[in-house]
Amino acid sequence: MLTDYYNYMIKNNYSKHTIRLYTRVAKEFIETDHNLPIRKRLHKLFSRWINKNISNRSINAMKSALKNFIKYLGLYHDRQILKGLDYIHHNYCYYLPKKPNGKHAEILRRLSKDIDDDLTSIIVYLISYHGLKGSTISSIKVSNFNKKESYLMINYPYSQVRIDFKGELRNKINRLIIRKESNEPLFSKKGKAISSDQIWYLFKKLNIEHNIHITPRLARNQFIIDFLDRSKNILAVRDYVGITDIKRVTEFMPFTPGYVHSVKEKVNLMRVNSRLSTKTFKIKENNENVKEKKPYQTKVRHCIIINRGKKRFDTFPLK
Repeated sequence: MLTDYYNYMIKNNYSKHTIRLYTRVAKEFIETDHNLPIRKRLHKLFSRWINKNISNRSINAMKSALKNFIKYLGLYHDRQILKGLDYIHHNYCYYLPKKPNGKHAEILRRLSKDIDDDLTSIIVYLISYHGLKGSTISSIKVSNFNKKESYLMINYPYSQVRIDFKGELRNKINRLIIRKESNEPLFSKKGKAISSDQIWYLFKKLNIEHNIHITPRLARNQFIIDFLDRSKNILAVRDYVGITDIKRVTEFMPFTPGYVHSVKEKVNLMRVNSRLSTKTFKIKENNENVKEKKPYQTKVRHCIIINRGKKRFDTFPLK
């Protein structure tokens, strides 16, 4: 089977590096117990990778390789194995469906009516209709909203989506656009468009507090928090995220002890580049906001030493 898969990739002009990676991952999958259901086989495989302290980027590449192999098996050997693709998406990938399923949509719409903050409420309502990414939400302008009939028209390259607002939701969105010009972003906080980072926090909150497992797809270089020092409650944010954005994020979605714990668990599964320029922030004791460690933007160097499968985080200011 591996020989057939290898020939299939050559025939489809895969690069040498891709063929080497995809073949290695396919071999690992074949070596799992065939008597187990596909979901258990995948779970065992992912657990093995995580326990080896493989980097987050490498694991994502291996997931892509595994999905490709499963598609190949489903196409040429066993269509039942395609069920594994949904399992990978919903359990191990940063995967945002184009449209949430019926169960999620119902929960999100009910949740949106109970949220006091107008901005958060409307965003959750929009997500229930269409799995909007942060970049999409931040690009919506006031002119996209029809005040008379109270509906929002979202334009995509090949389609349009119309979303109607009724009852309290209509009042909420009307409050959001008071005293705004038609060319201004519809969703804003303190005069600025809501960022994809804020959407990321929103999804994390939905996951943790409401067990709604839909998360935005993370680009290769998108926002990641690195937990550096638990005793001092210090978080580092990668260099391309601005301090003002982070402050706005924490006002929009404050850090909680549970969230900090989830971040720590996430970082335990992730290897960070040894020379990563970051900005450092400190969480206040009341967990309501984030304060800069120093009055100016401090750059720190990240040093991770891998020792017997465990990580030790050392940070020190650049001179």
